[in-house]
Amino acid sequence: MLSKQVDENIELRLHSKLYDEELCSVVKNNLEHLGKWLIWATKDYSIEDAHTFIESSRKEFAETDLPGLFIFYNDKLVGGIGCVRHDLLNKSVEIGYWLDKDHTGKGIIIKSCKVLIDYIFSDLKFKRVIIRCETENEKSQAIPKKLGFTEEGIARQTAKKHDKFVDLVIYSILKEEWK
Repeated sequence: MLSKQVDENIELRLHSKLYDEELCSVVKNNLEHLGKWLIWATKDYSIEDAHTFIESSRKEFAETDLPGLFIFYNDKLVGGIGCVRHDLLNKSVEIGYWLDKDHTGKGIIIKSCKVLIDYIFSDLKFKRVIIRCETENEKSQAIPKKLGFTEEGIARQTAKKHDKFVDLVIYSILKEEWK
């Protein structure tokens, strides 16, 4: 998946260094919104950080076909979605997402997840998709719930965020459950 039109306004595009300045700008403009949940969204975030992230994502895609994608809304970069962890042997992959504060509540993430999950199950022939969310991030948890994922439980103190460890709710959906 290099690029995919989701609807008339939303397009998913494979990570590219063409967007490193735009990515940096979106992150900088959303530090309070993103920084609450994402450890990489800091005041020190730079174009070099964006470039390193994009290069790493492109390398991963070349090796696994698991994409990292930018979300564009009316041709403006507003977020990201992609495969963040994988178990190729057991055909299981975790996806993650983030969105600019001014574009939340429009169904952008739900629609983007549907396209990515379709690709993971149909084209890549994976068996299981996972979404992990902080227990305190109710908005992020609403996404897997709306998509029909099953809550598997809470992984206690499993992710280090800034100077503490946080609990994550684990959601999953199997290929045969995906409609």
